[in-house]
Amino acid sequence: EATAATLSATVSAAHIGRALLSISVLAILVVGTGAFLLSYYSLHQQTAGHLQTLISFAASESSSAIEFRDSKTAAEILKSIPREVGLTAAEIRDESNVVLARFDRRPEGLIGMLSGWVGMEHVERDVLLEGRRIGSVLLEGGVEPMVRTLAGLLAWLVFGMMLFAGCALIAGRTYTARFTEPIHQLREIIQTRGYSEMGSLC
Repeated sequence: EATAATLSATVSAAHIGRALLSISVLAILVVGTGAFLLSYYSLHQQTAGHLQTLISFAASESSSAIEFRDSKTAAEILKSIPREVGLTAAEIRDESNVVLARFDRRPEGLIGMLSGWVGMEHVERDVLLEGRRIGSVLLEGGVEPMVRTLAGLLAWLVFGMMLFAGCALIAGRTYTARFTEPIHQLREIIQTRGYSEMGSLC
């Protein structure tokens, strides 16, 4: 009976340990997925706001270049935008949609593949002169900073899952040991008494 009780207690404690581990992993997945999606949305919003600021500058500075169809000045305006801001493509067009200047820095390799999943932000604004549309400016970008940030967040999510899973596993084993220890002690007492009784009979 003692052996059966010990086995039953050990199995029950093992089930509880696995349940604690499963619940911890599920909780981390839910919280981590929510944090990832919230960060994804927030990064897109921040990138869109940043591009709106840049396009306001580009539109105001390019009005003269568009009016006189000065491709050289238009190209210099685009080049003046720092590379660090994360632009991947930009265009300045006249009122006939003829491209005066452009650049394309779309990433290749792994970053380029991930950009298709993450998605880029596009902003376009008309350039006005005395209330009349004389051209437009198009900016695209934000993918590299977003990929780096999301990759870092994903790495922390995996690390957090492993950490919490390890803690849950340790907690489950500790609980199992505490749960089964009285049963083991009871088994030892019963076996000791049995040996004593057998000795007295002999």
